[in-house]
This record gives sequence, structure tokens and C-alpha cells, in this order.
Amino acid sequence: MYKKSRFNIELLKEREYTVLFNTFSKEYIKINSDREKYEKLFSDAVSPEVPEKLAKGHFIVDSSCNEDLLCDELYYRETIADTSLWYTIIPTRNCNFNCFYCCQPHVKQTMSDETIDLITRSLRKNLKNYSSFIISFFGGEPLIEYGKVIKILDDSMEVCRKLSRNFTAYMTTNGYNLTPEVFKELLKRHVIYYHITLDGPPSVHDTHRPLASGKPSFQKIIDNLIRIRENVSSNTFHITLRTNITRSIYENIDEFIDILARNFSNDSRFNIYWRWVEDFGGDRINEHRDEFVAMDKVFKAMDKLHSAGLSLYNDVIYNAKKGALVCEASKQNYYVIDYDGTLLKCTHWDKPEVATVGNIDPGGDFLLNREREAFYTLKVPKEKCRKCYFEPLCHGKSCSIRNIINPNGCYKIREFFRHSLKLAAEREIHSMNEVNL
Repeated sequence: MYKKSRFNIELLKEREYTVLFNTFSKEYIKINSDREKYEKLFSDAVSPEVPEKLAKGHFIVDSSCNEDLLCDELYYRETIADTSLWYTIIPTRNCNFNCFYCCQPHVKQTMSDETIDLITRSLRKNLKNYSSFIISFFGGEPLIEYGKVIKILDDSMEVCRKLSRNFTAYMTTNGYNLTPEVFKELLKRHVIYYHITLDGPPSVHDTHRPLASGKPSFQKIIDNLIRIRENVSSNTFHITLRTNITRSIYENIDEFIDILARNFSNDSRFNIYWRWVEDFGGDRINEHRDEFVAMDKVFKAMDKLHSAGLSLYNDVIYNAKKGALVCEASKQNYYVIDYDGTLLKCTHWDKPEVATVGNIDPGGDFLLNREREAFYTLKVPKEKCRKCYFEPLCHGKSCSIRNIINPNGCYKIREFFRHSLKLAAEREIHSMNEVNL
């Protein structure tokens, strides 16, 4: 006998078909059937004579199947057993912006040459145990310390070359200093993934994300992006433009989408990531709570973006990205190295007593608090997770800090990505596997 998988999500329900997504197999399927036949197929006592595509895609499983155990094994395989070493480097906590929702104080210290040498020493010692190296830059604003970023990249590439390891780099930046000249130098050093925030049209962005001096920042960022689009011919890079949806952005959403569509709709190297402003701590957010929006407005903004033909970053789930919603901090081989050499598992400054896990000794070895590290890496299933169809995508580990601040906050993540899956299904409906009942 068989049973329906608890990991099925029903996305589209039309009279003549139903579209399902299974979060374990990460597959879509279109079932051509009236509702009565569909309900009978997925009743509690499913006949052993089921379409092969449904069984192969994990939409229907053997009645004795322990899906909880399969899900835990998947977490180990996709997260714990990952063979890449990943450092996120914070060359400075200082920033040239003053964003109202930022939870990090802007500390005006930067990474010393001694700390950079220590990072390189640790890489030489550790990388031989891994198949590849990934480095990302965060802040503060990392490009304030452009020279140090280049030094870290050059040293890392040399270590990878000597050990014959693959090397990839990411950059989270506000984009203000990302001129085409800077971009080309970073691209030469394998920085191919970028995360840049544009918070609405100029009238909104410049109030949400002004320079530290209070002056506007939108035009400089958009000019940089347009010049990169026009002057860099490479197709190897990907720039994600993030927008933190607020009430002011939603009220000006059509103007903003017009700007995005006019400049980026025909270039697949650029994609858009809609999110919502969250309270991760700090004092600045308290003065702007009237800017928070309900999820239905986030969904409506996503629908408008989808209708405009822009590429959604959220589509990574459609492409079955492993561990799609699991925070990098859950990986045993992921560490954040702060400007002073402190080892963290999370970039969240407001909770240093949780985020800090150790330091690097002079020989390049990591001295770690394993108990604190286990808070991030171990999967301890919650009862609500065992009832949730999204467990194979997030494993209750989409954000460990969020689990402290707002234990029920995963609702927004789940519904947000469910809506993303629905939009992807609408776009890909004609290329899906089909079952006829």
C-alpha cells in the first residue's frame, strides 16, 4: 500500500488539473484530472497501482516509509556533509550608509594586515581537507576597505591554486562604490555573485538608505549597475537586486517596477529578490515600525514583478537548489571572520553572546566553542516542523537568530516561498512532467 507524501504542496488548482511541488524531491508535477479523481488518488488508502511518475517524484510513498528519517538524512547529506569550506569575511563594521532597519552599529575599526595574514594561514592549514573554497564579503560595507578585499582575494586564490581547489567569491555590498572599474577587478578574482539592495524608486530609497551624511544614494548605485550592464560582456556573474518591502515602497511599487523593468528585464545576469523589513534588533528600527507591511502586500508586489517579466531570485527553489532555505551558519564548515579575527557563525552583531564561537590561534588553527557552534549546526526537530511540508527545504534552520527573537517567525518564510513556488509553477507549467488520470 501507498500513502501521499507529507511534503506535497498544492500550488495550482484548476478544474482540469492540479500542480504539486514536493519539497523532498524538489520536483513539480501537473496532474490532469477532475477534482474527484484527484481526491481519490490521494486518499488515505491509496491503491498500489499508482502512476510511476508520482512514485518516482516522491508524491506518493510506500505506506511504511518514515519520511521524518528521510528528512533528517537529507539535512546531513545536503548541509553537514557538504565538502566546501566557506569563509564570510567582515573587513570592517563601518558603513557609508545609514539605513533605518540596520541592526548593526557602525564601528569604525577595520581589519589589520596581521588578521589578513592569519586568515591566509588558516586557509593553508584547513583547505586541504575540503574540495573547494567559497569566500564572501559582508559588513558594514566591505568596499570601504577595497584594498584589503583585494589582498584577501589574491592570497586566497594563490592558496587554492597551490592546492588545486576550486574558488568562488560572493559580495554583499550597497553598490555605491561598485564602479565598473572596481567590478572588473573583482570579477578577475572570481567574485561572481553580488547582493545589492535597491529600496524602491529614488524618493523612497534615499530616505530608507541614505548616505551616512544624509545625502541620497540611489542615482549613484543605479548608474553603477547600468554601466556594469553596458560595459561588462561576461555572462559569468549574477547580481541580485534586493528590495526590503515597506509601506512607502508598496505605495510606489509601479514606479519602481518600471525602473527595474526598463533597465534589467532583458538581462538574465540581474535578478530581483523581494523581502520584507524585519526587526532583528537595534534602536533605529523602533522609529519606523509604521513602515512594516503585511505579507499580502509582499505577495502583491511579487505578482507585479512576475507580470513585468523580471527574473526572480526566489526561482532558485524551482531549480532544486540543495538546502534552499537553510542558513549557511548551519554548515559545520562555514565561519564568519570578523574584522578583529573573532570567529562567528552569524553576522548578527546584536547577539554576540550567541554568534561568537571562537578565534584563530597564531598557527592558523580554529579554537572553537563546540557547544555554541552546535546551536547552529545540530538539527533538533520541533513538533511543528514535523507537521510542516517545508521541512526538507529549511529543516527548522532558516535562521537560528530568528528562532530566538521570534520562534513563530517561520510562518512568513514558509508562505513567502510558497508564493514564489506558485509563480514559478505558473511560468513553467508547459514544461512540467504530467500525469493523466
